[in-house]
Amino acid sequence: MTEFSGRKLALWYLTRDIEAVVGAFLLVNLFLGGGGVALWSVVAFGAKALFLLLALSVASVLYARLRIDQLVNLGWKGLAPAALLQLLVTVWMGGG
Repeated sequence: MTEFSGRKLALWYLTRDIEAVVGAFLLVNLFLGGGGVALWSVVAFGAKALFLLLALSVASVLYARLRIDQLVNLGWKGLAPAALLQLLVTVWMGGG
């Protein structure tokens, strides 16, 4: 492994931050509705992206040291039942 310091470390951090911003823009555009041409749409898009970046950074600070088994437990005990519940609600409401 190479140790980074100075310019290389700054470039590493800059790359990570740019990746987070581009990812937030993609997530907002795909899942939260992208903006149109009007100024209000651009402001709304920026607010959604900023909120998503804030939520992602808070989550990364709170869950910085999760182990693989903790993530698997979260998936099976939290996310899978929520997905099944959403599926049942969708079928019940006649959307499926």
